[in-house]
Amino acid sequence: MELETNISDQDSAFDVTFNSESALYKAYMPFVKRGGLFVHSDTEQKLGQGVTLKIKLPTSNKIYTIVGKIIWITPKAAQNAKLASFGVEFSGESGQCLRVVIEQQLENLLQSNATTGIV
Repeated sequence: MELETNISDQDSAFDVTFNSESALYKAYMPFVKRGGLFVHSDTEQKLGQGVTLKIKLPTSNKIYTIVGKIIWITPKAAQNAKLASFGVEFSGESGQCLRVVIEQQLENLLQSNATTGIV
């Protein structure tokens, strides 16, 4: 499995681990001004809902904790066999720092014609 997602019921934070650059690229939302990620989860979410993500990137052991809001929802049983997920737009200074880190890590892929998980 390239991507692991767990949710803690106590603090409503999602732990998201990217085990490969490819998995990170497929989850990244480059069209979102502040940066964002798709998070696979069967947990029902609402547009505009705040969320905390604890993110581990494939090239580091560091855990990035960011807050954001849900701006996209792919429901269960979506067309084209897409996994249930939600898109989170980063907010705050920590979100902006993470956006920069992700874009540096994905620099070559972002300049390619490879599709992300949103297509």
